[in-house]
Amino acid sequence: MSVARWVVVAAVLPAAAAAQPSRPADNGFIGARRLTLEIDDCPPPPDLPPKRLGAMVNERYQRGSVLHVQGDYRGAVAELVAGYCLVPELSGGLLKDIGQSYERLVEYEMAVAYFERFVVLLGGRSADDARAAEERLAISARIQVLRQLKSTVTVATEPIGAVIVIASDAGPVATERDGERLLVGAGEYTLIVEKAGYEAIRQPLIVGIGQPYSYSFRLQPRRGTLRVQTVPADARIYIDDKFEGLGTYREQIEIGPHEVRIEARGFDNATDKVEILAGETQQLGIALTRPPSSGKTQLIVAASVAGTVVGAAAVGGSTDDAALGTLGALAGLAIGGAGTHFLYDDIDLGSSSYIISAGLIGAVQGTSLGLLTLDDPDAGWVGGLVGTSAAVGFGVATATRFKFSAGDAALLNSGASWGLVSGLWFTQVFHANSRVGAAMVLGGTNLGVVGGVLLGRSLEYSRKHVALIDLAGLAGIATGLAVHSGYVGNAEDAMVARNEQQAHFALTGMALGLAAGAFFTRNLDAPRLPRLQPQLTPTGNGAKGWVLSVGGAL
Repeated sequence: MSVARWVVVAAVLPAAAAAQPSRPADNGFIGARRLTLEIDDCPPPPDLPPKRLGAMVNERYQRGSVLHVQGDYRGAVAELVAGYCLVPELSGGLLKDIGQSYERLVEYEMAVAYFERFVVLLGGRSADDARAAEERLAISARIQVLRQLKSTVTVATEPIGAVIVIASDAGPVATERDGERLLVGAGEYTLIVEKAGYEAIRQPLIVGIGQPYSYSFRLQPRRGTLRVQTVPADARIYIDDKFEGLGTYREQIEIGPHEVRIEARGFDNATDKVEILAGETQQLGIALTRPPSSGKTQLIVAASVAGTVVGAAAVGGSTDDAALGTLGALAGLAIGGAGTHFLYDDIDLGSSSYIISAGLIGAVQGTSLGLLTLDDPDAGWVGGLVGTSAAVGFGVATATRFKFSAGDAALLNSGASWGLVSGLWFTQVFHANSRVGAAMVLGGTNLGVVGGVLLGRSLEYSRKHVALIDLAGLAGIATGLAVHSGYVGNAEDAMVARNEQQAHFALTGMALGLAAGAFFTRNLDAPRLPRLQPQLTPTGNGAKGWVLSVGGAL
């Protein structure tokens, strides 16, 4: 660290200062990013005689040299910088010593910056100064060696497995997996961290000379938006088994498959799968259904009644003995009720209603076919017994296959009933005899059955909805008969003509009543939000907490 040739004596300070060229405009930085050096912020030198200033510079230099030898490079830098600032114009040799201390501190950028200042200073000396030229060449070579030192960049990510890219304006400079060291030269870059399914990270990276850099990133999964709306509006929403709110949910979640589960008191749980795509919104509307009501009691009652009727008709009708008919009725009651009880542990309301409707339809069809094909007076009730038995057997065999809902069974029963009523009224319109009337009843019933099945397959009606439409039909018949009574009267018409007129009015009233009932109840089964319904949703933007709100239909 010999700089004796650069430490001046007080006698030559004024003259040398006058001959020193001005500081270079680039402050010694040759194409590198600008660093702030301690010597760029020197305080004004004290107002002392030149000889005293020279002694102070020498003093600082000596202390800096001792500290450098002792390994206290930071202290050496402080002393040498203080000495330089006393007489900057004639203490240029200290720049090299400051650079050497920084080199020992492994702060190569600062070392290069001071060496460059020193080279610029040497370049301002006389061209025939061979020693200065030699030293300038040596320091310039040292600068080049230091500039070639690579820095190491290590990036750790959570989760692991990311690809790390260091890129410049010209393209990628280094690429590795996380945890591996990347070697790059000094400069300004863009650090890119990428992993499939996670948001990419891009940030500026300034790399010095020969320095280690370590970074750690927690990768954020790529997200899409999931929107869920439930009926009822107070249903609990679970996303991947985590409770997320009541009734409505709209949040950004990780991309990929997710399970949405909806629960509400008094309803069956519903589960759905959804695939979330990055930057897209997936919407789910889930309406919970109530568990099917048990139809076992209804079926037992119907079977008991049917067994009583069949037993009484079969035994009493064949023997003309009232006592035997009573015993047959009791036996039918026991067989129908007990048999149904032991046959089914439980049965849903839709299936039981379907079996009952099938039995009633079979009774009508069997009776009609019996009257249509035979002239025997007993053909009607025999055909009814056979038709009922066959239809009930068919219903029991196909109930689990067809899986009628309560509303579907109600539509089937309603269609068959109105077909039967229409057939009966048409017998009055056409003054039909028993055989033709049986054909009309059979045809009307079958048309009603077909219509009921088709409506059940295309509409989702509840039993209440169907019952209201049926009431509207009955009201239409009553209205038609009332209008007929008021408009036509009963006194002057023959009975046959009056019955035909009543049938016309009743059929017209029935059609209008059913149409009006269907129209005015069209939105009866539509989902509705209750008034003042509480809703619980999580706060957004990464905050922890919940928001309780109140919403509903006004």
